[in-house]
Amino acid sequence: MAEAIPANELAIQWDFCHEVVGQDGGIDLHFDNIMENATLRLCGLLDSVPAEVEAGVHMCYGDPGHKHVIEPKDTATCTGFTTRILAKSPRNVTWVHIPIPRGWKQPQYYEPLSKLQGMRTEIYLGLVHQTDGLEGTLERVRLAQRSLPNFGIATECGFGRRPPETVPQLLDIHRAAANAVTA
Repeated sequence: MAEAIPANELAIQWDFCHEVVGQDGGIDLHFDNIMENATLRLCGLLDSVPAEVEAGVHMCYGDPGHKHVIEPKDTATCTGFTTRILAKSPRNVTWVHIPIPRGWKQPQYYEPLSKLQGMRTEIYLGLVHQTDGLEGTLERVRLAQRSLPNFGIATECGFGRRPPETVPQLLDIHRAAANAVTA
């Protein structure tokens, strides 16, 4: 891809799912010390992306049937992986995306995010959910800002596997939330 697509038009994102789910006990992996060994493996993969191409990581708890393989207890696992990856990656990581479940309405879910303050890497929190719209999104934004004042917003798991007719509404929620936060 890097040979066929100009670097300024290409971005590569690694989906980091089995490792996150494995760390939280949702599946068995074929190696021990998941946090450390998965970080080293991912850093090796990131190093294969040319330096002039943007690279990001999507932390993931799976999305079969729009349900997680395992429900996270808080953002600690994703934050732990993020800090290790950013410390050990031989190349710049442009962004990290962290999923935020719809039902997270308490500040303790977001507290581990405080370890990401001051990072040069862009952090995106997947706290936009169509099912509770702008109101729920802004509630999660306010809770997350207590621990991490600056971040971008996204859907929990991207726009894939969604009926196309739902995309305009999701984009409207993104736009309204971004406007509300920056106003």
